[in-house]
Amino acid sequence: MKRAFTFYEIVVVVVVIGILSAVAISRMQLDRKQEAADQILSHIKYTQHLALMNDVFEPYPIDSSVKETQRCKYYYKQRWQIYFTDSDGTIYYQIFSDLPDNSNTACFNKNTESDPHEIAIDPGSGKLLIGNWKELGGNPHYPSKEEVNTKLNLTLEYGIKKIIIEPTSYSSSNMGNNLGDRVRILFDYIGRPYFDEGRAGVDNGTVNPFDNEKKPLRDIVKIHFCFDSGCSEKFIIAIEPETGYAYLT
Repeated sequence: MKRAFTFYEIVVVVVVIGILSAVAISRMQLDRKQEAADQILSHIKYTQHLALMNDVFEPYPIDSSVKETQRCKYYYKQRWQIYFTDSDGTIYYQIFSDLPDNSNTACFNKNTESDPHEIAIDPGSGKLLIGNWKELGGNPHYPSKEEVNTKLNLTLEYGIKKIIIEPTSYSSSNMGNNLGDRVRILFDYIGRPYFDEGRAGVDNGTVNPFDNEKKPLRDIVKIHFCFDSGCSEKFIIAIEPETGYAYLT
């Protein structure tokens, strides 16, 4: 004779399933947080590696074109950088070297919107290291989704909702929609970190090493990557002055 489950046994099974589900969800959240932290740390270090491998200093222009004259005069604007910013309510980042063009008015635009050739290549996948694409925001100047590493969109991939930097003076500017601070980090040919002056300086991203306000990083900077608008759930990456050493705190 077959024996049916008692009500007590059913309750026990439901409780056990609930506990296992809660543990699994918690583990998935921890894994997602760790994956995001590992990825960002790796890409900060990769940006520094690119800078170490590519000294952009040029003592004189190779011809009289606007492009080469500006490249020589403002070589430091070509430094490899990692830039955390926003688009269409999402936070993403990109790794690039800002190249000059032949325009007299905007030889450097401080982003990759008009020139995908500035963007670093992911050595693992061969895709562009940018978390924004033309289908996402409808901007035809950005590369297509198939060309980019979509994991660099921190909101869509990991659910990151806000970035906060301390000291606040190292923020480039405020992002909209309560997404926090924009962060731009550049490295020179010996790996020293520079931050976009933004609130702390006057020329919004050029990071001129010869200006009094624009020296290599002097403070430990901490970047908070938040999974909620109140930043109660987060991880923090710190960057050391001079060496540019980045680590989780």
